[in-house]
Order: sequence, then structure tokens, then C-alpha cells
Amino acid sequence: LRLAVSSISAAGLAAFSLIPFYIRTRYSPYTSGDDVIPSAFSWFGNILYTLSDFSPAREGIITTPQEYRANIYCGLIAFLMLPLYFAIKRIKKSVRLRVGLYLLLTYLAFNNQLLNYIFHGLHHQWQVPNRYAGFFVFMILVAFADIISDLESHKKVLPAIGISSAILCLSYIITGLKSVEMDSRIERFIPGFIFIGIYIVLFVLYAALNSKRVVLRCIYALTCIELLVSSFISLRLLFIFSISFSVSNNLSY
Repeated sequence: LRLAVSSISAAGLAAFSLIPFYIRTRYSPYTSGDDVIPSAFSWFGNILYTLSDFSPAREGIITTPQEYRANIYCGLIAFLMLPLYFAIKRIKKSVRLRVGLYLLLTYLAFNNQLLNYIFHGLHHQWQVPNRYAGFFVFMILVAFADIISDLESHKKVLPAIGISSAILCLSYIITGLKSVEMDSRIERFIPGFIFIGIYIVLFVLYAALNSKRVVLRCIYALTCIELLVSSFISLRLLFIFSISFSVSNNLSY
């Protein structure tokens, strides 16, 4: 009874909280465009293009005509180790299944026009690509935290890292060869190839050596370097954008 009453109360509170936002969407200046519902068979581009955004040392996406791009980068190691999450026995299979389905559905929504429209609240995205990418990143990091806490029990770390590395490198190559955007040329993925190569070497050592703690410290140090390099480039872009925006406003005044 308590569960039923609490659930109904929570749903009611959520509904009343969402009503003003729903009304605002109906009076949005983009309403006429949002009434056009895309087909479930409409895609923005190659399904691997979005995965290539999981790469270090690239500028953050502000706006782009290719709408399947997504701000999902949160460190290579989180993606490379993701397959290990689905082998953690202490986590219920139903939970692992739900996490996997959620990540898959969100990833498809970056590229599928109908899912993208639904995930944006029955709204076509404008300017900011994939506003809901933060939920995808959050779930990746939650899974990564479980992997780290259970790492010593994994017996097949190297195969898992190898599979995810191969998929990621394939996405880099396809995007670099097919994309027309300057930020997606093949040379922009060189840092990604380098970091992935070093990670693979370190995990080979992790699997081969008895002293795993030293190798884990090296992996941790490499992760810090990777994130610092990527953060510096993103902050550099933000600084340039802020300066140019300020100058343009002063000139307009």
C-alpha cells in the first residue's frame, strides 16, 4: 500500500512539474517544424560516425550541420572497458540487461531521426547537438565505476579491451575517410590511435605480469594525461569562442 501510494504521488508530482514545460513546447517558435514527425527509418548518417566522437584531443561540438554528432567523450578507458560490465556476476542479469538496452537505445537515438525527435521531447534539435547525451555519459561512468570496483575478478580483460579498441578504431577510420567536416579528418584521430595503442600495451602487461598494481597506476596516469590534454583543447575552444563573441558584440554596439 505504501509503495502504491508513494508511486502514484511521485508520478503525480512529476506530471504537474512537467505540465509547464509541455505548454512551453506547444508555444515554441519552432512548433510548426516540430509538428513534422520524422520516419523511424530516417537516419542522419553512418551509425559508426557517432561512436567516433568518443575520441580525445578534439574540440567540443557547439553546432554542426551533421546532427548525429554527439558530445559523449568522457575518457577512452570508460568505453574500452565497457564490455567487462556485462560479465560482472554480482550485478543481476536484469540490471545489466537494462543498462545495455538503455545505452543501445540512447546511442541509436543520436542517429535515428525519430528516436532523436522523441528524446528531445518531441522537438527537432537546434544548435546544440543531442542535449540528452549527458544521460548516456552518466550511464557509461556508472558502469565504469562498477568495472573498476570488480576489476580483479575479470579473467578476460584483454579480449574485452581488444574488441572495444577494434570497434573504436574502425569508427575513426570510417569517419575520417567519409566525413567532409574539418574536425573529422583522419589526422584528427591520431591522438585517439596513439592513446588506444598505449592502453593496449599496458593491458597486455596487466594480463602478463604478477605485479598488477604498478600497471594500474600507469593506466591511471595515462588516463589523467588523456583527460588533461582533451580538457585543454576544449577550454581553448571555449576561450576563443568567448573572445570572438565578446568582440562581435562590442562591434555591434
